[in-house]
Amino acid sequence: MLSPARHLSISWLSWLLAFTCFGVISFGCAPVSSADLEENREAETNSKPETNTKTEPDKKSELDGKTYLSSLSGTVRIPASRLPIKVYLAPMPKGVNFKDSYQVMLKDAFAHFQDSLAAGSFLPALSFVYTDKAEEATITCRFTDNEKEMHFAQEGGVTELVMDSDGIMKAKITILVPRRDCYIKKVALHEIGHALGLAGHSPDQRDVMYFSVQPDLNVDPKEVKLSARDIDTLKAIYSQSEKPSPIVKVEGMERSAAGRAMIISNEGSAAYKAGNFDLALKKYQEAYQADPTNAVIARNLGGLYVNLGSINLMARNVKVAETFFKNGIDVLSKHPDNKPFCRQACTAYGSLLMMTGRAAEAKIFIEKGQGK
Repeated sequence: MLSPARHLSISWLSWLLAFTCFGVISFGCAPVSSADLEENREAETNSKPETNTKTEPDKKSELDGKTYLSSLSGTVRIPASRLPIKVYLAPMPKGVNFKDSYQVMLKDAFAHFQDSLAAGSFLPALSFVYTDKAEEATITCRFTDNEKEMHFAQEGGVTELVMDSDGIMKAKITILVPRRDCYIKKVALHEIGHALGLAGHSPDQRDVMYFSVQPDLNVDPKEVKLSARDIDTLKAIYSQSEKPSPIVKVEGMERSAAGRAMIISNEGSAAYKAGNFDLALKKYQEAYQADPTNAVIARNLGGLYVNLGSINLMARNVKVAETFFKNGIDVLSKHPDNKPFCRQACTAYGSLLMMTGRAAEAKIFIEKGQGK
C-alpha cells in the first residue's frame, strides 16, 4: 500500500498536467477601404471608401503572386487531430436588426470554403460538421448588433483564436449587423479565413482576406467568393510539414483594451512555457485586471493558481496552497465557459481539505467537482 505522502505526490502530479495555458489572437475586418495601399493597412478609422482599384507598380510582383504568406503575421492552423472541424452557430437573436438570411450567408460561406478545399486538393482535407453544442465546437459563430463588441469602431466582424501547443484549439467569430446579405457573406468568409489560420491580411483588395470590405458592397451574394490567392495561401499553410510557430501578437491588437489584455496574457503563456511561473503569474494578473470578461484570460490565471496550489501542497506549504486554490476557484467560477476547469479546481481543493481533516468542507467541494 502506498503511504499517504506517496499517494499525494502521484495524485497532484496529475493535477499539474490538467491545466494548459492558452494564447489568444484576435483579428477584425473593417467595412471601409483605403485608396492608397501605402497607408497603414490597419488604420480603419482614417481610411476612406475605395475609388481607385489600381495597384502601384512596385507592388505588382507581390500582388500577382500565388499566395500572400509573406504578408501574414505568422502561420497557424487547426491540427489534423481536430478534423473534421466542428462548427456551432448560435441561435439568431430576436430583433429588427437580425434576419434569418444572415445565417444562410454564414452557412454558404462555410460551404464555399469546403468546396474550395475539397479532398484531393491537399492533405489534410478541411471539412466542417455542425454541432448544437457550443462546448464541442472548434469554431463558434454569432451575430450582434452591439458595436461595442468590435475591437474598433469601424469593424464589421472579429475573430478570436485560442491557441495551445498543437495549434488552433478554438475560434470565436462575431459578426456585426445589420448589413446587406452580400456584405455579411464577405465578412463571414473573411472571419472564417482567420478562424482557419490566415493570421493577418492580404495586401490585395481582390482577395477576401484584404483588411476591409466596402460598406456599399451591393452584389449578388453568389458572386462573393474566395480568390485563387486566398485558397492557395490556406493550402500552403496546411501543406507545411513543420508545425507552425505560435503568434504572440498581431498587428493592430494593441489599439483596443481587449487586444492589449490578450497581448499581455500571451506574454504570460510564453513565460509559463519557459518555466517562469512568477512572470507568468504577474502577466496573467495584469491581463485579468485589464479585461476580467475574457474567459480565456481567466482560465489561464485560474489554471496557474491551481497549478501553484498543487506545487505548494507537494512541498507541504498547505496555507499557501489553500490560498492559491481559493484564488483559482474564485477566478474560474466567474465564467460559464470555465465550468469544467472550475470543477477540477474544486475537486483539488476538496482533496486538500480532506487531507487536513476538514471532511465536512471537503465534501462540499468534492461534490462541486462532480457537478452536484
